[in-house]
Amino acid sequence: MRFEKVYNARTVKCAGMNDMLIRSGRLMFSTEQDIRTLKEEIKTVVDFRGSSEQHEFPNPAGLNTVSLDPMADAAALASGAKNLDALDRDLSTMMKNQYYNFVHNGAAQKAYRQFLLLLSDKQNLPCLFHCTAGKDRTGFATALVLLLMGADRDLIMSDYLRTNDEEADPQLMKEFNAMSDQTKKDVQPLITAREEYMTISLNEIEKLGGIEAYCLNQLKLTENEIASIRTNLKA
Repeated sequence: MRFEKVYNARTVKCAGMNDMLIRSGRLMFSTEQDIRTLKEEIKTVVDFRGSSEQHEFPNPAGLNTVSLDPMADAAALASGAKNLDALDRDLSTMMKNQYYNFVHNGAAQKAYRQFLLLLSDKQNLPCLFHCTAGKDRTGFATALVLLLMGADRDLIMSDYLRTNDEEADPQLMKEFNAMSDQTKKDVQPLITAREEYMTISLNEIEKLGGIEAYCLNQLKLTENEIASIRTNLKA
């Protein structure tokens, strides 16, 4: 599935997976052709952005959109550069805390539980899921799916870090390029995908017994729901 101006868009894949899942950044730049593709080929759009992000940069009208906000404040901040000049904090630590909270925070667990439940019903597929830049909230959702489908850490990390090489959202780049050189340097921990961030999430899931135990005990999915997800995403 190809898009003209849906940025950071790619199929979520590992060995044995079909092409029913696409991850991306926000959809605000979608061309008319992109919108046709979204309407004709995507059954469900999952939007992990908060209400203020959605209000400022709404998705195209007419899509079957499900909003699931994991209350990821740091990730939301990382997705919008225009207010970063005023920051005075340890941004690397803030992002590390975010990736810890993806696993443990109640609001995040609720959002990602609902996301996985959607995937357990094949009527919701194909599904495109996104946040603003498609890096953090979307990256963690991707990691959950890939873990469930048996992907190893190397593949998960490779997919996550690929965001750094994709063509970036032009509005985010415009905001970033308007910053002073020092501010650009200061905010790098916030706006880049870093192996150390995702490693925190993966390690925390492993401490909780691995992906299946995490889905059963923290996300409160059933064994049948997990089996349905795997069946629906199997090639």
